[in-house]
Amino acid sequence: MTTARMTTARMTTARIRSRRTSAAVLALALTGGALGLAPQAVLGAASAAPAAKATITSVDAVVGSDRTIRVGVKCSVAKCTGTVSVKVSGVGTVKKTYKLAKGKKATVALKLSAAQTKKVAAAPKAGTVTVTRKVGKTTKKVTRKVEVKAAAPSLLLTSTTVTVGHDHVVAVALTCKATSTCTATASLTVAGKGGSGTQAVRLAKGATKTLRFALTPAQVAALGDGSAKVTGALRIVETAPEKVTSTQTVALLLDHEMDTEHGTGTGTGGDEHTGHENTMALDDTYSQAYLKVWKPTAYDTCTTAEHQSYSVTGVDGKLYPSWHPAVHTRADGSICTFGHEHGDDPRNSDIYDWVVSEYKKQNPDANGVPFGYGSEQLTVYSNIHNSVFHRHEDDPGHKVIVANNQLMGVKFTDRWGDTQEMECDTLIKAHQGSHSSDATKNNTHELVYALSCNDGTKVLTTVMTNYGNANELTSSCTRPFATEHTSSGTVIETKGSILPAGEGGARYIPTLDCINAYVKNGAESGTPGSAVDDRRGSPAASSNGWWWAGYEQWQSFSTLKMADGKEIARFEPWFGLQNPARYYTGNTETNTSVAYLNDLAWENGNQQNWGPWKDQRAASPSEPVDEFSPKSWFKGDIRDAWLTTTKVDNRDAASSVIWTNPWGKEGSTTAFTGSIRTIVSRTSNVEYVKTTTPTVANRSTRTSEGLTRQGASAPLTMNFFYDYGRDVRGNSLGVHAPN
Repeated sequence: MTTARMTTARMTTARIRSRRTSAAVLALALTGGALGLAPQAVLGAASAAPAAKATITSVDAVVGSDRTIRVGVKCSVAKCTGTVSVKVSGVGTVKKTYKLAKGKKATVALKLSAAQTKKVAAAPKAGTVTVTRKVGKTTKKVTRKVEVKAAAPSLLLTSTTVTVGHDHVVAVALTCKATSTCTATASLTVAGKGGSGTQAVRLAKGATKTLRFALTPAQVAALGDGSAKVTGALRIVETAPEKVTSTQTVALLLDHEMDTEHGTGTGTGGDEHTGHENTMALDDTYSQAYLKVWKPTAYDTCTTAEHQSYSVTGVDGKLYPSWHPAVHTRADGSICTFGHEHGDDPRNSDIYDWVVSEYKKQNPDANGVPFGYGSEQLTVYSNIHNSVFHRHEDDPGHKVIVANNQLMGVKFTDRWGDTQEMECDTLIKAHQGSHSSDATKNNTHELVYALSCNDGTKVLTTVMTNYGNANELTSSCTRPFATEHTSSGTVIETKGSILPAGEGGARYIPTLDCINAYVKNGAESGTPGSAVDDRRGSPAASSNGWWWAGYEQWQSFSTLKMADGKEIARFEPWFGLQNPARYYTGNTETNTSVAYLNDLAWENGNQQNWGPWKDQRAASPSEPVDEFSPKSWFKGDIRDAWLTTTKVDNRDAASSVIWTNPWGKEGSTTAFTGSIRTIVSRTSNVEYVKTTTPTVANRSTRTSEGLTRQGASAPLTMNFFYDYGRDVRGNSLGVHAPN
């Protein structure tokens, strides 16, 4: 065969094969349905409809309180312009235009009407998501089938019945049922009455948190006499994982015999009775402080009985809680933790025996420093005067300060004509809670003050002292910290207290403005070249810690006065906190709100690059640490005390023993109902004690105290701070807020 004929034959064979192949493909395409194949899949790209080039990347069809369905769209060509629509069966269609450049993607939010949302909430609906793209005069589209349903609350009450004790605090526990972190705000109404504040909630999946709402007088009145349950409504506004608002009901029953563990959230820190009567019943055997039984949290290993074992007998014969170590050693040698600490062991004070001996003169069975005796006497006094002032504070907030052999920076002439420097022993029991909203509005706190100096000055008293005025605080970052520590900070009006105005002092508390200005948007070590330490953004900015924008300080101011108004003693100890748990965020209609410094580790801001937030986030990158966990750095256990001279003017008195009311006034040489036995030496130091106000220059820092203490109860020394949450070797004692 010639070459030409061979070529022609091959071409003819190729045409025949081509026709056979095309016919076979067409036949396969026509029968593809029977084989379960789409015609496009058989024919290939050349026979398929052109791709839309605008794809659906995600669909969030769970409708929350924002009534929104979110569709993720991506453009893979030069430009995509078209519409995104969702057709919901039996509900209707929502539509929105979009425009994207090549390679870009966006989330398109389509909002249902209120009526459409109501239909979705009734039952899940079938839906079709369609994304179109205009190409010339034609429109290409892609679709996806979805189920449209209403979002369900992720935060749920663990119990729907709550008994309210005499502290008028409602404690409700919420659990996060989501598969990721739950964030929300919560507020409580009682019989339709609100005002008890709004609390922020941030919980890891599966975690539980107890919120505590201090009831307003109107809410307390709505509870009635406790004969019937009253409906409370907890409104929870969730922002993650879904935006959903729920109202969950809880049955409230008032029980004056029951004591809740008061003050752990936004507690008031005391009873302020403004209901049907101003009087408050007291027990003959147990003080209100004892009856406010401490209960262990999930982080604590000691029992309530072990805590109560540290009780002492007061001068009135009642049992009171008292100092105990943060770690308890059992008879078998094992240990447990209480989760809170009370500062220095009072038995380490050089004047402890003298103080107890004076208590024994009233009651031979008295055997220690009681926590809450001043509060107990305030109720006795208020009951007979038909007064509304009752303050029974939580147990963890009681703090003891011991200072031995402190030089006070003042010289005096002794009886022999020699010049000496004034040296004093001081034993103080203050109450300072930094975990709740209490101090943002309430100014009255119990103070036990004992002092003995080498010039003959002696004072022993228990008073309900006022730190400034009620319903106000002073912003922590507005106080100058140069050579003089003055009280020229910015005063902020707050709400929620019925306590009386103070006669001096102040409460410097971190505020949202301070956090925003100097923590989230400030510098770690403050303004370069500036000595103003309250502008520092981090408490870890200097070696061993230093004052910073969130440094909290309570400045007490107390005077002891006779019934005729003569002032016989004045003292102003100040108490500082390097790591308070909470900061003030604002006011509600009738109360205050707080947030927690711990949570800043998981919020945007400069602080994420500084200790301690950087360390906290590194230890738990995805889930926030519970602010009431021992892992939280902010728990109120790193403290300092500002102690200076005490003024006494009592030389002409007939006796060093007087009786005052719980406010330190109405001094008398005879006891009266509700009075407190007080010792003021028959001396006068007004010639050389010119001020009782601490300053940076004149305060006693107690530095030598921490360096010389040993034993299990000795705190870790941090320059002029003591870390009561760690022992002298730096070991954790399991302390956490509330502390």
